[in-house]
Amino acid sequence: MSDLIDLVEKILRRYPLCDNCLGRLFASLGRGLTNDLRGRSLKTVLLMDLFRRYYSEDPKKLSEELKIFARNGGEPFTSSLKILSGEEIETEKCFICRSEIKRFIEDFSDRVSEILREKNIDRFILGVKMPKDYSEREETVAREYGIIYWESIKKELKREIGKNVLRRGFKPDFDDPNVVLTIDVGTGAIVISYPSAIYMIKVWKNERGHLIKGSRDSLENMIKEKLSIYEPSEVRIHLVARDSRRYRILGNGVVAILEIHSPRRGKPSVKDLNEIIGKIPPFEVKILSRINRRDIEEINTKFSRLIYEIKISSDEDVEEDLLRKIIDEYKNGILITQKTPTRLLERGYPDVMRRSIVNILEHKILSSNRFIMKISADKRIYIEEFIKGDDNRTTPSLSQLLNKKLDIEEIDIIDHV
Repeated sequence: MSDLIDLVEKILRRYPLCDNCLGRLFASLGRGLTNDLRGRSLKTVLLMDLFRRYYSEDPKKLSEELKIFARNGGEPFTSSLKILSGEEIETEKCFICRSEIKRFIEDFSDRVSEILREKNIDRFILGVKMPKDYSEREETVAREYGIIYWESIKKELKREIGKNVLRRGFKPDFDDPNVVLTIDVGTGAIVISYPSAIYMIKVWKNERGHLIKGSRDSLENMIKEKLSIYEPSEVRIHLVARDSRRYRILGNGVVAILEIHSPRRGKPSVKDLNEIIGKIPPFEVKILSRINRRDIEEINTKFSRLIYEIKISSDEDVEEDLLRKIIDEYKNGILITQKTPTRLLERGYPDVMRRSIVNILEHKILSSNRFIMKISADKRIYIEEFIKGDDNRTTPSLSQLLNKKLDIEEIDIIDHV
C-alpha cells in the first residue's frame, strides 16, 4: 500500500489532477468503484499519510506540504489546510481534462437523453470522439510513471454517460441499436447515425429481363420505395448468385442478404417486412431472419454452389447415347479450367483463371438437337461459358465434350447448396 501512496504523491507533486483523472490512472485496481471515488480515496489516504508523518513533529512542514497538494489535488487537502492554518489555496485546473470531465458527463448525459426522448428511441449505443491533446496528456502521465492500470478518458466518458442515460430509462443495446450517438467532445456536437438493418432473405425472379440490383427498375429500388416509411438512405441486396437479365430464379430460389441502410424510423420486424415486400412482381421475396453483419461471411461461404436448369440447342443432331456416355463418364464431376470470359475482358475485367468441378445432375431430350440439363456448379463459375466454350477459354466445355457447337436458349437458377 505504501508503494501506491508514494506513487500518488509523486504524481500530485508534479501534476494537478481532478478526482476522476487521478482515479482513472488506477482504474483496474478494484471493482465496483467509480474513478472519482477511486481518486478521492487515494487523495484521502495520502492526506492521512501526510498527517502521520508531520502533524506531531513538524506542523509547519505539514502546512507547506498541504499547500502543494491543495493546489494540485483540491479536496480533501484544501479543507484540511484551512482548518490547520486558515489558509485558502486556489486549485489548479486538472492537467488532463482541464477540470471539465464532470461537466462533460452531466452535459452530454442531458443532451443524449433529450435526443432519445425527442426521437422516441429506446435502444442506442454511444461513441465518443476525443480531441487528440486529451489523450496525449493522459498518456504522458501514465508513461512517465510506468503506470499500467490506467484507462482512457474516452472510455470513462462513454461508460459514465451511458450509465446516466440508462438510469433515465434508455437502454444501451450493443447488438441491435436503433441509433448510434457519437459525442464529439472537441466541438460539442452529437452526431446521430442509424445502423443498417440486415436480413437473410430468399429471392425468386419469375421473368427474364429484370435485375435484382443496380438498375432503376431493380428489386433493390422497388424495395426502397416500399420502405419509404422507414426513411432508409439506401437498400442493398447481396446475392450469392450473379445478377443477370438472362436468368430467371425459380424452384427453391436463392438466399441473399438484404441491407437497409440508415433507417431513420426504426427497423422493421421480419413479420412487417414480409407483409410489405413479400411480392413485388416479377419478384418474390421471403424474409427469413434478422442477422448481424458478422453472419454475412458465413452465409456466403455456406451457399457455394448453384443449380441451373439450361435449355440447350446444337447446330446438329445430338444422339442421346452420346449424352448418356458423357454423363456416365463424368458422373463424379467434370474438372474444368475457366478463364475470365471474353465478354467481360472487353469490359475491363481482370483475366483470372479458376478450376472447379461441374456436375451434370439430369438431362432431358426435347428433340434431335435440343435438350435440357440440370447442372451444379460453383457460384463463381460462368455457366454459359461452360456450355459454349468461349473459344476454349473454358476447358473442357460441354461443347468440346460433345464436339458440337452449342447455344443456350434459356437458363434458370433453381436452387443452391
